[in-house]
Amino acid sequence: MQRLARYASGVKRRLISAAFVACALSACTASSAPNEPLASPTTITPWPSDAATTTQPAVTFTLVSAGDVLPHTSLFQAAKTADGYDFTPNMAASKPFVEGADIALCSLEVPIAPEGTKPSGYPMFGAPKQLIGDLKTLGWDGCTFATNHTADRGWDGLKTTLDAFDAAGLGVTGVGRTNDERLAPRYYRVEKDGRSFTLAHVSGTYGLNGMPDPGKKQGFQAVNMLEDIADAAKRAKDAGADIVIASPHWGIEYQMKPNDEQRAIGQQLADTGVVDAIIGTHPHVPQEVAELAGKDGKKVPIVYSTGNFWSGQDEKCCTRETATGLIAQLAITVDDDGARVGAMKYTPVTMDLDARRHHFMLSSLVDGDRPKGVTLKPDRIKARWDALLKVMGDEHLEKNPPKGGAKVTLVDAPKKG
Repeated sequence: MQRLARYASGVKRRLISAAFVACALSACTASSAPNEPLASPTTITPWPSDAATTTQPAVTFTLVSAGDVLPHTSLFQAAKTADGYDFTPNMAASKPFVEGADIALCSLEVPIAPEGTKPSGYPMFGAPKQLIGDLKTLGWDGCTFATNHTADRGWDGLKTTLDAFDAAGLGVTGVGRTNDERLAPRYYRVEKDGRSFTLAHVSGTYGLNGMPDPGKKQGFQAVNMLEDIADAAKRAKDAGADIVIASPHWGIEYQMKPNDEQRAIGQQLADTGVVDAIIGTHPHVPQEVAELAGKDGKKVPIVYSTGNFWSGQDEKCCTRETATGLIAQLAITVDDDGARVGAMKYTPVTMDLDARRHHFMLSSLVDGDRPKGVTLKPDRIKARWDALLKVMGDEHLEKNPPKGGAKVTLVDAPKKG
């Protein structure tokens, strides 16, 4: 038996040697498949094929961001309860769009009234403290708070508001209790279906209605201005953020088109090469969705104004368009090559002030839906719809809520991969 084994082994060696010699004589090249069996009666296990390697599929996330949360006096009076305030019913109609997003970022226009003071409306706002927790309950993950009303309640108002964000577990950007906090972008880690990315949110405002910066007496700047946004975005990318969203508070109130300053600053942000999308606020009316050509041909989606998300404004006090605001929906795709933004769409919400200051989904009302409590008549709904389409068109219109389900975590610094 041992002689037979040695004989078989010798035959095998001679066959393999012969195969290599034959290959050399016939000028074999590197193009021969590495997993082809040698010309031998002996079975040889091939190398694993590259085709067997599995790649994690790309995942698309949806970010939503909306217009100004602007609680005029009539709004928080309508939300008053026996033991405080409850704002969730007033914005419940949009909850499927907010909760359905993978990450949701709002715009809080006003500060929270400090302890020992009463809530107030225009012109010096101070919202009830329950508003922040209710935004969390409605599905928001964070907000921008750099607006022209940030300084309405001074240092105490700013600190009270940021403390309330912290207590609710909501992110906030554009404002700080220290200079370092103001300068730091707000980072979110977003995870779903085996993919994840880090999003940075940065913001700034055109001014503070002539009020001094709330941090002035403390010896530092507490609120970002528009000129601070680009630097904040660069810091975020340098730190390793995958996606940077900029939320400038800019423009002219009640103007249906972006002005020259908005267009110029928007282009400057796109030209940095580090801003991935721009979602504007402040004019109280919707303004167009567009796409800017940025650095190296990078496409940067922009909505110049998302208008009012929830406010006390409509045709009776202001222009018709103040009653309607936008929820911007932005697609973010993550694959082996990294994260990138795609299309930006919008979904309109509209105020029904006679329905205890609730808002409703405008496209649903146009399609004939009559939610419980709505008081808006069909002709008024159609007039608002026609006015919206005149400004926005229907190319980017999205009537359906997203279906996300991502895990969102507030983080102090980006984490790649």
